[in-house]
Amino acid sequence: MTESLPSNVRTFIDLAKEVCNPDNIFIFDGTQKSYADICAKLVSSGALMPINSYLYPNSFLARSNPVDVARSEDRTFVCLPDGEKLYKLKPSEIPPTLGFTWGCRSSEIDAATGAEMTTEQMRAHMFKLFKNCMRGRTMYIIPFSMSPINSEFAKLGIQISDSAYVVANMYIMTRTGNGVLNKIKEGSPYIPCWHSVGCPLEPGEKDVAWPCRLLAKDRYITHFSQPDPDHKSFGNYSVMSYGSGYGGNAIIGKKCIALRIASKMARDDKVKWMAEHMLILHVTHTPCIGVDEKTKKKQYGPNESYTITAAFPSACGKTNLAMLEVPLEYRDQWHVSCVGDDIAWIRIDEQGRLCAVNPESGFFGVAPGTSDKTNRNAMETLRAGNSLFTNVGVTLDGDVWWDGKSDDPPAKIVNWRGNLMEESQYKDADADQEKKKKKAFIGQVAHANSRYTTPCSQCPIIDTQWNTGKGYPIDAMLFGGRRTKLMPLCIRASTWEQGVLSAATLRSEGTAAVSDRVMGALSFDPMAMRPFIGYNYGQYFQHWLDIGELAPKKPDIYTVNWFRKSDDGKFLWEGFSQNFRIVQWACLNARRKRIQGVIKEVEKDVTITPLGVAPLPNALMIDIKNAEQKKILADPQILTVDPKSSGLGNDWYQELSERKEYLSLYADDLPKKLVDEFNSLVDRFVEAGLAVPDGKTAQSLKL
Repeated sequence: MTESLPSNVRTFIDLAKEVCNPDNIFIFDGTQKSYADICAKLVSSGALMPINSYLYPNSFLARSNPVDVARSEDRTFVCLPDGEKLYKLKPSEIPPTLGFTWGCRSSEIDAATGAEMTTEQMRAHMFKLFKNCMRGRTMYIIPFSMSPINSEFAKLGIQISDSAYVVANMYIMTRTGNGVLNKIKEGSPYIPCWHSVGCPLEPGEKDVAWPCRLLAKDRYITHFSQPDPDHKSFGNYSVMSYGSGYGGNAIIGKKCIALRIASKMARDDKVKWMAEHMLILHVTHTPCIGVDEKTKKKQYGPNESYTITAAFPSACGKTNLAMLEVPLEYRDQWHVSCVGDDIAWIRIDEQGRLCAVNPESGFFGVAPGTSDKTNRNAMETLRAGNSLFTNVGVTLDGDVWWDGKSDDPPAKIVNWRGNLMEESQYKDADADQEKKKKKAFIGQVAHANSRYTTPCSQCPIIDTQWNTGKGYPIDAMLFGGRRTKLMPLCIRASTWEQGVLSAATLRSEGTAAVSDRVMGALSFDPMAMRPFIGYNYGQYFQHWLDIGELAPKKPDIYTVNWFRKSDDGKFLWEGFSQNFRIVQWACLNARRKRIQGVIKEVEKDVTITPLGVAPLPNALMIDIKNAEQKKILADPQILTVDPKSSGLGNDWYQELSERKEYLSLYADDLPKKLVDEFNSLVDRFVEAGLAVPDGKTAQSLKL
């Protein structure tokens, strides 16, 4: 069967066969028939369950092992070439109160010596784990491309896996099949990708629906960026993932290749580029230029095109923004379309602009919170079918359900662990008790990190050019996290360097997308890339600064926060479709920049804060008293930066102090420009009247 493969791929597969010792080999050709066969096999084994085909045609439900439900950050390793360090400060030396850990580890500890393994020792350790790991199983060979196969952006890979579930997800999330093999035959390089659930079967042993290693310490997601000395023909890069079947750990094309490996490539390639954890949104503005005197109809000018990218940690509304629904009051002049919801590969074009493409072909979205109210376009994408749901609840008539899909859960539902749940479990004569029980009931239906995998092509607002491989010139970059206190709705950085600092010090409250994260705990997440940076963190920041030097027409950088709450716990911002107002403000700023060369501030629209330029209510059409025409009601507190504020969660001195402590972790890896930029930030807060606690000084905040 492998004789038809390109010779250099066959060399890899021959090695994989020798090491993994599978019973069978299957080359996935990327056809719809092969995908259907894979799904049928998963159904017959009990790994997938068909759901209601009337509601979701050709769609299935998977239930993972309860220990394998999220990315395993603590078991993710970035093994760099000799002489390179992912970080200098050991994870154990970071104060636990700071709310920061390195997103990946540089190596495993050798049990015999107590020392960190070298890169080649780590590789040898992985080969030892893979020895005979597929005994009793089928080895699937998955040729894949990140980005359209014929695009100049395309990066090709060959993934081996003993998980048919992974094959099905790769079919949706990447371009798979014979087209990739043809490009490799023509001379295009590829990245060898190893994956195994790590559960060989003995003769006669019955398999389980979701095989995986049950102990976290037995899972490894390992990235290499130097050649294997024993197999140099495979190139500089490879990935070896062992022990987990969960998407972020096992769908290697996604986070492993498209971010960790790609970010290293982007820095090291002769022509510099970027691989970022960003959505891509295309915005079209058709401005009204007047009203026809005779017909009284509005007249419109030519279309103006804008592209927004935005980076958020997982489960912070990134997909909702990527599939943004323009509020009704703006639809006569504004239209948005989705290019991608998670990853952007960014290159500098001949005009000096940063241009982005989406390297994926599917959405791997967080289900909880997704509904027709919050993201109708995502729901329409799912209703088109051809989707996989993982760890959601299912009703007795085959509908799927999760927290937030509707106001009330179904009367009877089978939860993500396969247990029947009924509304009688939370009904109570005491209304307060019933409310508490109902909340707990809902939380058990679907896992908080339950997912859907669905094709981009089905999205009702997918951009017509999304799959061409051509880059979209970026007009604005948004960075945001989940902050219930302190951070304003929106800030535009005055300079690229100021924007890089704000993105590098991004903080967010923890979500369920990571297995070891405390829900609600505040953590630093630089550029929303903390778990995905594939080389030294300080050098990654320097690369951002370098790109700013190389791209004369670089976009403006914004920080946003949809999640700020009042003292009584109520959200200050409606969010969802109303987030378009910030997108519109960024586009209009870009328009002024195109016409004037710079953004000339309009006094009634903005105010200057220590963090940067903040919009005033007028700029976003916010009215604090009466909503009329295109205005909405909002608390003006959502826009404020008050250096004099104090109190738990609202103390700018404390915030700056924690940012300093965090930046100090990078030691001399931190670029001097960011040191200077942070010290300037402190100066601006002092000038604005920063409240300094007794016994403290503002100067002590400086790096």
